[in-house]
Amino acid sequence: MKLRHLLLLLILLPAGIFIAQQRQNKSLTSQSDTALWEKIDSLINIAMPKQSQPYIDELKKRARKSKNTAESVKLLIYEMKINERRTEEALKVFIEQLEKETLTAWEPLQQITHSMLGEMYQEYYEQNRYALLEEYDENAETPKGWSHAEIIEKIIHHYRASIQNSNLLQSSNIGEFAPILTKGNQPETLRPTLYDFLAQRAIDAMQNSEYDIIRPMQEFVPEDADLWLPANTFVNLTLEPSTDTLNPQREALKLMQELLKFRLADTKNRTALFDAERNRINMLHSIYLGKDGDSLYWHAISQLLTLNPDNSTKALLLTDQASFLVDSDQDLFAGEGKQHPANEALKIVESCLKEHPKSAAACLAHNLKQRILHKELNILGATSGDTGSAAI
Repeated sequence: MKLRHLLLLLILLPAGIFIAQQRQNKSLTSQSDTALWEKIDSLINIAMPKQSQPYIDELKKRARKSKNTAESVKLLIYEMKINERRTEEALKVFIEQLEKETLTAWEPLQQITHSMLGEMYQEYYEQNRYALLEEYDENAETPKGWSHAEIIEKIIHHYRASIQNSNLLQSSNIGEFAPILTKGNQPETLRPTLYDFLAQRAIDAMQNSEYDIIRPMQEFVPEDADLWLPANTFVNLTLEPSTDTLNPQREALKLMQELLKFRLADTKNRTALFDAERNRINMLHSIYLGKDGDSLYWHAISQLLTLNPDNSTKALLLTDQASFLVDSDQDLFAGEGKQHPANEALKIVESCLKEHPKSAAACLAHNLKQRILHKELNILGATSGDTGSAAI
C-alpha cells in the first residue's frame, strides 16, 4: 500500500510542478512591465535575488520582441548584480553569458554590450593581474582558461567593436537611452549621440591602462609634439608604429581621432567638438612622454580658449588652467613682487565663479579656490612660526 502511494506521488508530482509552472508563466505574461520591475526590486531588497530571475527572463523576452535597447541593457545590469551575490566567479560566468547574447543582439544593443564586455574583461584583468603574471608566458593559459594575451586582446577588441557601424550610432540620440544613464550636471549637448557616449567611454577606459605585456621591438610611445597640434591636423596623424596593436594608449588616440573627425564635420554642435578637444588635451597631458609637456599643455588650453568656446566648456577650461597652476606650483612665495602661480590660479577661479556661477565647472572652481586659500594659509603659518633657538 505504501509503495502504491509512493508511485502515485511520483507520477503526480511532475504534473503538479508542470501545472504550477504554467500558472506562474501565465501570471507573469499577464502582468505589466511596471509590476514585474516592482517584484524584482522587492526581491533584491529582501536579499532574495535568485527568485527574481523568472521576472527578469520575462522582461528580457518582451524587450527582445520589441527591440527595446534601453530596457535590455537595464535588465543585463540587474542580472549582473544578481550573479555578483551568487557565485565567486560571477564575473567570468556573466562575461561568458554576455558573449553569447552579444552574438545575437540587434544594433545598437550589440555595440553597448561590446562596451560592457570591454569593461568586464578589464575588471577581470585587474582582479587577477598577479595570478596572470605568476608564470608569465604570453600564450600560457590561466587556471580560469583565459590566457594573459587573450584577455588584453578582448579588452581592445570589444571597445573597438563598441563603435562599429558609426553611422547608426551617430544618428542615435542619447536621450533615447536616458533610463540606463546616470543623470549628471553636464548638458546632453556634450554627448549628443550614442557614438559620442561609447567613444568617450572607450577612450577613458584605455588612456590610463597599462598591461603587463611583452612590448614589440618597435613600441608606440606618445612623445611626438605633433600630437598637440589643433584637432583638424591631429586627426590626420599616423600613429607609428602600427604594429603595436596591444598598446591601449595608441588605441585611445586612434579612437580620439575618429571622434574628432565626426565632431569637426558636425557644424551644428560646436559644444561637443570643444568638449572632445578639451578631453584630448587633458588625455595628452596625462600620457605624453615627450619634451616640454607642461608648456605644450598650457599652450593648447590657451589656444582653445581663443576659439570662443561655449560658456560651459570655457568654464571647464579655466578650471583646468587653475588646477594646473596649483598642482605644478612648488613654492607659492618664491620671491618678493613676483606673480605666483597660485595667485594667478585664484584670479582665474574667481573669474570663473563670477562669469559662470551656474556652470558644471562652478563646483570644481569653488573646491579649487578652497584648496588655494588653504595652501596659502599653511605656508603663511609656517613662515610666521617661532624661529628662536631650542631650549637646553
